[in-house]
Amino acid sequence: MNKWKVALCCLISFYSVCCHAGTRAVVIESTTEHKITDLRPVLINDLLIYQTEDVGGHKLWAYNTITQEKQILLAADIISTSNIRFPSSHLLLLNNQLVFTALNGETVNFFTSDGTPEGTTILISPALALVSSYFKDGLLFTWAEDGQLVTTDGETVRKHSIQYAEINKVCGFDNNDVIALENSPVPATIVRSKNGVRTNLSEVLSIDFSSVFLSMLTLDNHCFISGYADSKNEAILVAQSGEVSILSEQFDLAQFSGFFVFKDRLYAFQEPADLDEKKLVRFNENYNGIDREFAVDDTVRFFYVSSTQNFIIARSVSQTASQITSMAYFFDQNLELDQALSGLNKPILFAYPILDGEIYSTSIEKNNRLVKALSTNPDFPPSMSTFIVDQRISSIITSPEALEVYMLLEDPSFQSYSIAKLA
Repeated sequence: MNKWKVALCCLISFYSVCCHAGTRAVVIESTTEHKITDLRPVLINDLLIYQTEDVGGHKLWAYNTITQEKQILLAADIISTSNIRFPSSHLLLLNNQLVFTALNGETVNFFTSDGTPEGTTILISPALALVSSYFKDGLLFTWAEDGQLVTTDGETVRKHSIQYAEINKVCGFDNNDVIALENSPVPATIVRSKNGVRTNLSEVLSIDFSSVFLSMLTLDNHCFISGYADSKNEAILVAQSGEVSILSEQFDLAQFSGFFVFKDRLYAFQEPADLDEKKLVRFNENYNGIDREFAVDDTVRFFYVSSTQNFIIARSVSQTASQITSMAYFFDQNLELDQALSGLNKPILFAYPILDGEIYSTSIEKNNRLVKALSTNPDFPPSMSTFIVDQRISSIITSPEALEVYMLLEDPSFQSYSIAKLA
């Protein structure tokens, strides 16, 4: 059995032939001096990066999975970072470099690291605020101490003339060109900062979006902005080159909801008032029509959608007079349904990258110890699982450059964490 198969089989097998249920090898344990925190570890090549809480403060470590040696990278408190897929991922990889913000003494700084002490350095930047950061479009977004938006691509840092931006409502074309929702002064406005030049898009378009329902998506060198404005649904498309399209001039936007991006294409749910069926649709590349659709009957209500490297995953509920049923749909980019993965009461999956593919697991919650997964490798069985009976699975740790799979485990009895390799 090859290394690829062993790693994945042990992640997802339940009394399988390749390993016993829950088989794992603990590689790092909490000690009295070094207590592992709940910060999500990451893999950089053969280095497993994690944080401990010590008597003297927090420390960031690198564990060499080959030599089993450990080194301290930084004595600082890592500040949480979030993104769409992992609400509290904390540490992020940009071009296989670790990028994060940390409280170092009395100041907050951007840091970058290649997983070695000598390769862990401060990025020169303005003084940063002690707030969470947000990762999107290959950039890390946060605030300066004066409330202005600050971004980094892991190499350079840029301060933008956008005050108190909602950092989860942003588009980043590059480190010098971003669009964000500015909440100060009131009312909220959509602002573009390009090469140091500030443009108030709300003023230019005479559109006042409500900040509560607004979302921003980046696709194909465009920023798609949708929300509620002037007592109706509104959406605009801002090209990186500067052109702006108002989609309400082409579509009845009251029909559409739940816009999302997959493989650089725009999708949405369509619920026409005069039709008995609802649709999942894909807009064409010119954003003036629909080129793909998947229809369901009017008893279906979509309430969840996500995407992995390979699939759009949607969950729906159908209600009739006699029963309520749940359905999972797995689509490719052309909205072709994967019949093998889709079906009644199938689990919604999260994806984790691994060398030459990805693995999928069910949602990991504090009281959920069951991990089900599917493999992109056709040699594997279509569905397998593993059950951890004595500890809680806090996170799964993989890398697109490696075959190994690790887990951050929590022992609820002792309120401590350990890191185990699936073996």
